[in-house]
Amino acid sequence: MVLDAAIDFSEQDPSAEAFGSLGGQELPPMAADNVPPVPTGGPIGTAVVLPTTHEAPTFCIPVIDTALKFIHELKSNPLVIDEKLDKGTQWRLHHPLTEPMALTPDEQLSIKLFLADTDGSEKIYNEVREAILEWHPEDKILTHHCVKRKVAEISGITPILEDMCPNSCISYTGPFKDLDICPYCHKHCYDPILLASCGDKKPRQQFNTFPVGPQIQARFRSPESVADMQHQKQIMADVLAELQLSGKLDIIEDIPHGSDFWDAYQHGQIAPDDVCLIFSMDGAQLYEHKASNCWIYIWILVDVSPDKHYKKKYIMPGAIVPGPNKPKNSDSLLFPGLHHVTALQNEGLAIWDASQDVTFKSHPWIFLAEADAIGAPELTGYVGHHGKKGCRNRCGRKGRRKPGGSHYYAVCLKPDNYSEHGCDDDDYEPSDLPTASPAQYKQDLLSIQASTSTSNYEARRLETGLSKSSIFCGLAPSCTLPVPLLFPGDIMHLFGINIPDLLQKLWRGLMECDTKNEDSCYKAPL
Repeated sequence: MVLDAAIDFSEQDPSAEAFGSLGGQELPPMAADNVPPVPTGGPIGTAVVLPTTHEAPTFCIPVIDTALKFIHELKSNPLVIDEKLDKGTQWRLHHPLTEPMALTPDEQLSIKLFLADTDGSEKIYNEVREAILEWHPEDKILTHHCVKRKVAEISGITPILEDMCPNSCISYTGPFKDLDICPYCHKHCYDPILLASCGDKKPRQQFNTFPVGPQIQARFRSPESVADMQHQKQIMADVLAELQLSGKLDIIEDIPHGSDFWDAYQHGQIAPDDVCLIFSMDGAQLYEHKASNCWIYIWILVDVSPDKHYKKKYIMPGAIVPGPNKPKNSDSLLFPGLHHVTALQNEGLAIWDASQDVTFKSHPWIFLAEADAIGAPELTGYVGHHGKKGCRNRCGRKGRRKPGGSHYYAVCLKPDNYSEHGCDDDDYEPSDLPTASPAQYKQDLLSIQASTSTSNYEARRLETGLSKSSIFCGLAPSCTLPVPLLFPGDIMHLFGINIPDLLQKLWRGLMECDTKNEDSCYKAPL
């Protein structure tokens, strides 16, 4: 299989001196036996479909090869049952509880006590429990272990514990599951002292993944919460009625009003009973004056009304990954949660509806996957925002760099007297920038997968803006918005933080200027 057109890499990019120039030569053809087939078709763009053979194809570039192995693992074993879930949760994924949750007064008191002690310790809970029992021995206050189990049963928040590198490089999941030593920092997974003395394999660090299936089931176990989850159905009925009446929408104010969502709904990809989700990931520092970095991702319910999307009551936790460092392979940390979602998409999730006393199957539909500019490359497989083609919307436009500089910037207007080679395109009109194309994304993926050497890969990465396949390519294509449409922009940081901060500094004369330029460059003409 050969690329339709050779890509010219004759313009050397100073942002990667080690890339090496190909001197404008034609790229070597891709080996057909190393390129996974990518079928076409579909109403809203085609998702990248990777092979489901017993063995994943092998590529010579490690970052590409590892990413595709994780995707292959997602697709090759899509079973809902996870042996690391407790037996009760495993059973309920296929046989949901079919009665509302009823709590005794003692259970209600136990849960209130547990929630009040959220920032405390197990010891504090037990001491308060003992004090209550001393004065009211007839009360049946749950032990700390039992109340945690009861809360998990009510909320559906049940953890899956996975071993991980003590330096946060990877977790031992997917193709890493049989490793004992981190391939990045070479630290041992298990406590070396215990391992040497008695052979005890005690993990040095673990993290929690909270599978989304039980949490979705919990949302339908009371008539009140079912009513919240019916918002999307009502909106789609209203949209259909308005389109049939006037042929257009006068107001666009919710996700189901968007063309991507509506196209998927019209073509039957989103069924009336399918729960729609948004994935969102970010880093967090828990303490202001203490190194306490961690990474969190959550699931946001599209089915509830917009005024409830981001309220704590409606947010479903996905995973909490401790520091101290930034992960070296985020796919390994995302794998447990996404494997669970892939299984639900393929098998369906059994849900009992308390308002109608019926059980139905839902196939979770992933509509968006969000992260800020720093975290987005971990999800998308794109280069960072300072790359030559660093636009996260994949418009295809090249960034501009300072003369001799190494960073590219998304500057639409061509600076005066600017002739930096490879960056001197004419002004861009933002409203005319092309939209993301799944077809172009596939072509770019095939290009980097065809890399024959490190320098060849780096040159292709420079010109395509891709570094690897996204792990989200492993989700069921029929239940996911295709890449790159799956990855939206980040207007919150842009308009809420970045631009106001720059404007305030500009207006107050506090903006730092490039010391290599003369002051006259920054002074407005009189």
